[in-house]
Amino acid sequence: VVAVPAVGHADAGDPPPMWVEVGATALRYTPDKIDTSASMYHVQTTEADHTLAALGARLRVLVAIDHAWYFGLESDLAHFDGPTLAGTWIERGTTMTMPITTAGSVAQLKPVIGIREPVGRMSLAGELSPGLQIAQYETTNVPNTVEPWTQSWYVLEAHAVGSVWVASRISLTLETSIDLAHTDRMQAALMVGGHFERR
Repeated sequence: VVAVPAVGHADAGDPPPMWVEVGATALRYTPDKIDTSASMYHVQTTEADHTLAALGARLRVLVAIDHAWYFGLESDLAHFDGPTLAGTWIERGTTMTMPITTAGSVAQLKPVIGIREPVGRMSLAGELSPGLQIAQYETTNVPNTVEPWTQSWYVLEAHAVGSVWVASRISLTLETSIDLAHTDRMQAALMVGGHFERR
């Protein structure tokens, strides 16, 4: 992620042994078909494809293995609105239908392994990150409470990362990714990194 110069230098030298990155992330994904019963409602997807966009925060903790390779952990938590579902129930012998709006959150926790190439005050990196993505949905407009429900997927993400050293022990990183297991799922993140100096 961040092949940065040794603290106080303008060109790329030894990377810091450890760094932490925090920032904002945006992702898009297509949830699985939703078909569930809760309370008095039968709730199901109205369309086969309903891509969602989610916005949230990212945290990464990374450790250098050598001058090129590093590993760490990456976690995300993001909020989304949608999809709109169809809710049906039987009232006095008649089947009733109404649109049901939903909202929720998507969380991810993934190990990361990467390799970087320094270019002056910048670096480029490629990463591979397998993990688990969990989405939780809840309804927002039904008169009786429908308990939240979840979906989960295994992911295998490929990351392209660019970083620049902007101040002593501080970097700015842009990361884009695609899930190789579900190619409709893409993500981007902009992060600030804090780096620990060797002693």
